[in-house]
Amino acid sequence: MKKINKITNQKIHLIAIFLFLTGGIYSQNTTLDSNLLLGKWDSYKITTLDGNDGSNITFDGKPFRKKVMMNFISSEKMLFSINNSDEIKIKYTVKDSVISIGHGKYRIINLKDGKLVLKEEKLLANLIYLKKD
Repeated sequence: MKKINKITNQKIHLIAIFLFLTGGIYSQNTTLDSNLLLGKWDSYKITTLDGNDGSNITFDGKPFRKKVMMNFISSEKMLFSINNSDEIKIKYTVKDSVISIGHGKYRIINLKDGKLVLKEEKLLANLIYLKKD
């Protein structure tokens, strides 16, 4: 009986080591190269998770629209503007697939072919669709 328990414990340890190692390999492969972000990105669509774009919300009889511009000028600094306001120079960090800008966190949902989709991790959890300028 002890021999069977010993063999079972060894299998469990091997499985645990395998899962640990493959998890480490997976996380290394999903690390984002922040150089892919460099350049100017302009939003072309911002929606809720349900796909609502805010066009049903009006101010002064006009649909509410929010325009975001992000210009990643180095691996840690960017220019940021909302609705064509003055650009703010701010630091950012990228860890795994999350960009931290000030107190905001944005998960990268997609980054390819000059298009970037971010999901706000706080606030309203909007999806921000940007294209490279």
